Amino acid sequence: MWSLLSLVADLFTSYQTYRAERRTGKWSWAKFLIVIAFAALEGSLILVPMLLPFSGRLFLPTFLACSLVALANFAWFVPLMRRYKLPGRRRLADAREEVASTNETP
Repeated sequence: MWSLLSLVADLFTSYQTYRAERRTGKWSWAKFLIVIAFAALEGSLILVPMLLPFSGRLFLPTFLACSLVALANFAWFVPLMRRYKLPGRRRLADAREEVASTNETP
């Protein structure tokens, strides 16, 4: 049940981000594909241990190891995407600051 709720929340957040980036002209299919691949990797790291029997002696160590790898991957991915270059060779953080400054001026 939590997985379904997490999926719905993720899809809603993704759609809102898509709309915001389309509106500001910063939509990039390359960035979208990178994020989808990352989500698939993270999902597989968490779901693959579920193929093992829950009562088996290898389930808990495998699940914990995969969860730690997923956490480390996430911690590596966030700074990587903050340095992501947009087509105009601007960093994503710089573009967000520009959008924020243009939204603040009347």
